[in-house]
Amino acid sequence: MNTFLGADLWQKQIEIAESVRDHRRTAVKSCHGSGKSYLAARIVIWFLHAFANSIVLTTAPTQNQVKNILWRNVNAAFQEKKRPLLGRCLQTQYDIDPSWYALGFKSEDTAADRFQGFHAENALVVIDEAAGVDDRVYEALDAVMTSEAARMLLIGNPTNPTGEFNAAFGSNRSLYNTITIKASDTPNIQAGKTIRPYLITQQWIDDAVEKHGADSPYVKARVDAEFPTISENNLIPLAWVERANARKIDDHSGVMEAGLDPARMGTDQTGFCIRHGMTPLLETAWSGLDTMETVGKVRTILSEYPGVSAIKIDVIGIGAGVYDRLHEEGYPVVPVNVSGKSSDPERWPNLRHELWWEFRELFRTDQISGPIDDMTIGQITAPRYSYNSRHSGAIIESKDDTKKRLGRSPDRAEAMMLAFLTPHSSRGEFEETPAELAEVFASMGIG
Repeated sequence: MNTFLGADLWQKQIEIAESVRDHRRTAVKSCHGSGKSYLAARIVIWFLHAFANSIVLTTAPTQNQVKNILWRNVNAAFQEKKRPLLGRCLQTQYDIDPSWYALGFKSEDTAADRFQGFHAENALVVIDEAAGVDDRVYEALDAVMTSEAARMLLIGNPTNPTGEFNAAFGSNRSLYNTITIKASDTPNIQAGKTIRPYLITQQWIDDAVEKHGADSPYVKARVDAEFPTISENNLIPLAWVERANARKIDDHSGVMEAGLDPARMGTDQTGFCIRHGMTPLLETAWSGLDTMETVGKVRTILSEYPGVSAIKIDVIGIGAGVYDRLHEEGYPVVPVNVSGKSSDPERWPNLRHELWWEFRELFRTDQISGPIDDMTIGQITAPRYSYNSRHSGAIIESKDDTKKRLGRSPDRAEAMMLAFLTPHSSRGEFEETPAELAEVFASMGIG
């Protein structure tokens, strides 16, 4: 590979390349920034040149991942070759001969009948970002694996604790040669200094731990290369949020609404989120501002989003004053007292428990489409839940308890939760009467 492509591979990359050569199926779970797509692209070109009349099919969860990550690397490898290569390389296609080629597909294109005609004695299937690819895609691509010489490479961050990629390291382990690349295995971390700046660095790891916590699902998957566990008390699994983050956005219509979770001073932040339809449009947070300064910042942000039709504000604490001032100025604000009553007190002890559970259901049922900021992802996947004898619904841990475990308050996540939950009249829990609001404000010392 180095002779023709000039590929400067490190130890684990060499191990993966040799595994594809020697084993029918290879599965690689990797930390962030290990050079996995760089290697997979060069394996595509190597395979085509190692076997005459071979075919290579590649896929990833989204068109962006196919075109701008894996195949951008394929094109770069072709352009940077040290010796002449066969054929021509296009955007997501490499042609040598009508029966000798490579193609890139996004996973939505991989219906079972699409691959019935792709047969060759030497065939390679590459599934990049394998944790995000639906099991039906794996079943479809198995149609290519009929010959004894066929090969399959699964490679990606272990973000989903279910599905075929997870099974390759568990129940289906006997079918695969499995390889794990932890951050501690990579050249920069091994050397104790940055010798390959394009790979994961200690600074990136330190930042990830600072943002998300050493025991967070995010760090477990992207630093330790371990599948996050789904436990009974994990409210929103990382895999659900990763699915949303990678999902193609087709619908750009729908309402534009915002959620605001205000904080005063200290380490807590004021979280602000605007969504358009079921897609986050803006995620931001700030700290150190008093009530009127927060109002001013919100007004500045809203001036760039004139279509916002509802701003749902947590009115506990500083939020009451922010709501009051924005209401006076004519903004479409909606007060949300998360410590108030839920729509079903038998099920939920207060509104916050109900809202978080409904936020969870939006991810579980694949209603939210990305992109979602990494900091927000860490906060969304942090809360835990339990049950008690007084209520039939889940009891979501308090914001303070989440803060103790994270080392920070989940303000961005709470703002997004508010943004995505709709204050229609059918949702009676948002409908505080003027008298009820007066009681809330009075309890906070606000006239």
